[in-house]
Amino acid sequence: MNNRLLHLLREADWTGGDLAREVNAIAAESGLHLRYQRASVSQWTAGTRPRPPVADLVAEALTRRLGRTVTPEGAGFAASDPRQAPMPHPRAPLPPGADTRAYRLADLDGQVWFPSPAPDLPPHGPGGGRLTNRQVACVERMAAHFSHADHLTGSGNSLPGLTSFFTDVVRDWLDAPATPAVRRGMLRASGRLAYIGGAHHLDAGRHGAAQHWYRLAATLAHEAGDPRTPAIAARALSVQAHLLGHHRHSLLAAERALDLGARLDRTTAAQLVGQHALALAACGHRDRALAEILRAERWAARSDGHTAPPDDPAGIGVYHPAAFLHQRAEVRARLGDPTGAVADLESSTRLRPPTEPRSRALVLARLAELRLSLGQVDQACATWTAFLGLAAGMASRRLDDAAAALRTALRPHRRHPAAADLITASYEGRAAAAEGRPMR
Repeated sequence: MNNRLLHLLREADWTGGDLAREVNAIAAESGLHLRYQRASVSQWTAGTRPRPPVADLVAEALTRRLGRTVTPEGAGFAASDPRQAPMPHPRAPLPPGADTRAYRLADLDGQVWFPSPAPDLPPHGPGGGRLTNRQVACVERMAAHFSHADHLTGSGNSLPGLTSFFTDVVRDWLDAPATPAVRRGMLRASGRLAYIGGAHHLDAGRHGAAQHWYRLAATLAHEAGDPRTPAIAARALSVQAHLLGHHRHSLLAAERALDLGARLDRTTAAQLVGQHALALAACGHRDRALAEILRAERWAARSDGHTAPPDDPAGIGVYHPAAFLHQRAEVRARLGDPTGAVADLESSTRLRPPTEPRSRALVLARLAELRLSLGQVDQACATWTAFLGLAAGMASRRLDDAAAALRTALRPHRRHPAAADLITASYEGRAAAAEGRPMR
């Protein structure tokens, strides 16, 4: 009998069905499709341990409900699955199956991700000189390659290659003996590659893994003395929390990003402030959100025109006028101005670089959604048609989710000829997300 879990259920004022539903919802954040019901929880309280990573999902569900940290052990399960351990040391291999780890809100609660200030970096390991700038350049080029592939075709085509390269190659280079300068370069390049790994996992709907990679990026970059990547990673964590509807935690991460990026370039400052504005708007802070989006606009207008620093070929955290307009559109939509949001998204679509078709497709999907909310059915259908054409052939969970949202939004208008055609086209053009079997 699992008396600890029984006690926690009583403390949470939950039935077994309540816990099962919450576990299913948290699993969906990590790209898992679980269908647990009350009977499964009864098995757990009787002493059965569920398959990994469900014990961690149970712990996360109870942590959110009770407002304090609950571990799998604290919930009465045996030693936690080693694949779901906290973020390892930066040079440790990524745990097998890390893409199924739970998304943890506690990791955004003002936690210090890395020591401050950055430590001195003596030569690592015995001897020195084996690692050279050639390996550093290799990681930089691979980061640029995976970043461009993600923008062009979605994460699904490049995610396995990225994770294999990091696990099988980069982890060994991070442990290799090297001079301090070369080691700093490897840590900086690896941090940027880890950030791109976070973006890949987010696009694949694996939010627990994305959170892990973003925090890994911040840790590696901090150890290298690179102040920009940790700030951009914190911003990405804020974006992720916003997408998942965790608005208070999105604001916490946005504030952390501003702290980390206080002395960075104007272009980076603009995107950090813009995300802060959106997080404020989502939390209902109207006046502060408006002030911040105006500040972001001023920073963007004063920027040097670079979307990323010249020494960053991967272009992490790329920011340009189209990205700013997308941010401002979301702030306006949150503050009850869908007409202004539509105008910004139209401009964002026109200005989006041709090297970012996946991002442009997502903007089109959002534009169609807002047009439909304004009663503009024909315009919405035309925009969604453009979305489907652009998204064809891309491997992206976010695009799949946008197509599913299209079908849901148009269902009340299915007698409209254009809407009926679109519903059919969305099924034919993009397969629905695969439904996994319930885990036991």
